[in-house]
Amino acid sequence: MATLFGREIDLLCLDMDDTLIATEAGAPRRFEDAARVIRRIRPEIEPGAIVAAATQGLAVDPNRGRLVNFLSDLGISDADEVQAVRDAYFESMPGGTELFEGVHEVLATLRERFRLAIITNGSSDLQRQKVAHFDLDHRVDWIVVSGELGVDKPDPAIFEHVLGLAGVEAGRAAHVGDSLTSDVAGANRSGLLPIWVETHFPRDHGDGAEFTPAATIQHVRELLDA
Repeated sequence: MATLFGREIDLLCLDMDDTLIATEAGAPRRFEDAARVIRRIRPEIEPGAIVAAATQGLAVDPNRGRLVNFLSDLGISDADEVQAVRDAYFESMPGGTELFEGVHEVLATLRERFRLAIITNGSSDLQRQKVAHFDLDHRVDWIVVSGELGVDKPDPAIFEHVLGLAGVEAGRAAHVGDSLTSDVAGANRSGLLPIWVETHFPRDHGDGAEFTPAATIQHVRELLDA
């Protein structure tokens, strides 16, 4: 039997963005790319307003739809314009991100003790590009993308789906992620052991027991000795 932070665990689930790969570090560049398109297609918008909206966007928890807020702040709702900005924003992904140091080796060692699953919020195309770019698909047993299920973390349905794939009860599973509102709250609501990867990026911190992790780490390598 393998244990993790004192609990017997069969299935270890992991978030992807800012847990396995450094996505947030590339956010300023993505807003710069989006701003460049906005200045071209909407020259009447004051440059200062674009900068202010981007600054505000960077302060929003990425799990709370920062690009949607950015566009809303600038009054951009035309479907073609929204798509042009979205294309520019996401064009640098996944090349604008990088794998955290040692992740492949950590996953290999963890897989000797647990079955592994990646649970990630986002569109299928974008998240699958990241999976392929960072060679993650064959390093875990299951990869579940919210855009393919139509349900996002923290909804228990996405965790229940993974538990069903693995044939594991919630009490024998753990979930590791950087978001208190998506990963920790989702794990708590679903009965999984919640492990928080603490980051220094802006995050919405909810109040209450469901936002409280059972354990806090700085890097997934710390799971090897937990």
